[in-house]
Amino acid sequence: MKRPSTADLLAVALVASLSGCASTSNLPPRRPWNDPREQLDKGDIVYAMQQIAPAVGRCFDRFRTTGLYSAAFTIVGDGHVKWTNVRGPHTETSYCISLAVATATFPRFSGAPQSIVYPFVLR
Repeated sequence: MKRPSTADLLAVALVASLSGCASTSNLPPRRPWNDPREQLDKGDIVYAMQQIAPAVGRCFDRFRTTGLYSAAFTIVGDGHVKWTNVRGPHTETSYCISLAVATATFPRFSGAPQSIVYPFVLR
């Protein structure tokens, strides 16, 4: 049996949060928002993406298109998303998710911008 990738695990975590089933015990530990950091960690990213899960859910509610959507985006040091591109089976849903991802906010960090690819499974 194939071992699940990190992307698979993040997708499952997000699907659970979209359906209201995620428990806080399944989340990676998260540092306090104001702690200095050079780079974001997995907990920072998952937490911020879960904050936009309701907006992503509204994209699904609006277009009712299921599938895997892959959001590629870059986070800059002030904690904002600078660039985003979402690919998936439905153009309008992809664009809607892209707008939601653009509103995500992350803790400030001192290192280089971080490029992320984050999966969303809509069903």
